Amino acid sequence: MVDHTILQIGDFLDFAPEDVDGEVDAIISNPPYTRHQELSEEYKETVNDRVEAELGRSVSSLSPMYAYFYYHTTEFLTPGGKLSFITPSEFLETSYGESLKQYLVDTYDIKALVLFDRNEQSKFEEAMTTSLVSFLESPDEDTEADELTRIIRVDGDPDEDVLLDAIEGEVEGETDWGFINAVRQEDLDPENKWTNLFDPLDIDTSGLTEFAELASVNRGIATGMNDYFCLTQDDVEEWDIEEQYLSKIIRNSRSVPGYDYQPEDWAEERVDGGEVWLLYSPYSVGC
Repeated sequence: MVDHTILQIGDFLDFAPEDVDGEVDAIISNPPYTRHQELSEEYKETVNDRVEAELGRSVSSLSPMYAYFYYHTTEFLTPGGKLSFITPSEFLETSYGESLKQYLVDTYDIKALVLFDRNEQSKFEEAMTTSLVSFLESPDEDTEADELTRIIRVDGDPDEDVLLDAIEGEVEGETDWGFINAVRQEDLDPENKWTNLFDPLDIDTSGLTEFAELASVNRGIATGMNDYFCLTQDDVEEWDIEEQYLSKIIRNSRSVPGYDYQPEDWAEERVDGGEVWLLYSPYSVGC
């Protein structure tokens, strides 16, 4: 019998398969959510170079810490081994996520991706992100891989048995707690935003106006300092910040639950204490 009580403390990315006594047939992890901006340049370069060498493929240097856990974990799993992570969902729709999604498609039998209520902050306090649970299996030549990946959106609070049945069963479509979409894994294109698969549109959008004809989009510089730059009306008044240094923002998708967002919606969120202002200076400042 394998002893599961051994505790080892250290950086998992420095951990090697030979450090494990016995085979690993299952891994469950809640890896660090640390963004790449919060890692030192030296550590980030070291980890990225090491993982690229392990995999023999390119990995985005903008990857957050949890992405490297996905990559590094593969070394430990035996054929047929199972892996489940709970992470942010951002990699499903970001540029850095393309290399990770390509890796998952090429390396694993993706059993299911379960996205929890996007109208909630997170399954964890103080984590401003949407929780995604992945269920993956390392290929085994003796076991035929599933053709379908279960894309599951959880809006309500189903009990454990119901959720497991959604992951392992054959039910598709709307449920009283969410939505189940069965997609062929070979159709999962890493260059596409997989978040769209949790809310597939059954309408023809070919006649709609391109968004670029209505507005221009600028992502800006990612600093990781949202608490500093994203302000409420109370913050603005407390610091007496002039309007020329502010820009109106929609802080995140949770602020727009539908397809129609009007100026009065923004004003209502301002009154409710939402972060509706961006601290922004149109002037360049030399350092």
